[in-house]
Amino acid sequence: MKLSELMRYMLQESNAEKITIEKEAAYLNNYIQLQMLKKRYASKIVTDVQLQNPLLMIEPMRLINFVENAFKHSNPEEEQAWLKMKLHTNGNQLQFEMTNTFGQTGIKDKTSGIGLQNVKQRLQLLYPDQHQLNIETNNDVHSVHLTISA
Repeated sequence: MKLSELMRYMLQESNAEKITIEKEAAYLNNYIQLQMLKKRYASKIVTDVQLQNPLLMIEPMRLINFVENAFKHSNPEEEQAWLKMKLHTNGNQLQFEMTNTFGQTGIKDKTSGIGLQNVKQRLQLLYPDQHQLNIETNNDVHSVHLTISA
């Protein structure tokens, strides 16, 4: 069912100019729930979603890249591995945080960094002077902090 909902969202909502943050949050939750079916992730994921304004409109699929990267670069086989997602809205402001351990044995690929560069460019085009994106890696923790005033 979760996979079906993910596919439906990608086919129907991704072409929309804007969608509610409530729909985007449901999409992220479905993705995370699918990942949690892998037993190795089950106890290592924390989500905090508080949508004071669930009807806040944003462009679809703006946040999924950060969630996918967290799963891609974290290694749940490592004992101390964890992932945390925080998504809050207040008025017309969205605050998103994705933090994860950055395992030495996480997946690496030849296109590393291209996805984040594309996300940065899209945010600049869609939300000029209306967003702030901070990405940091300290020791073995990778953090993304995104604020959007929609």
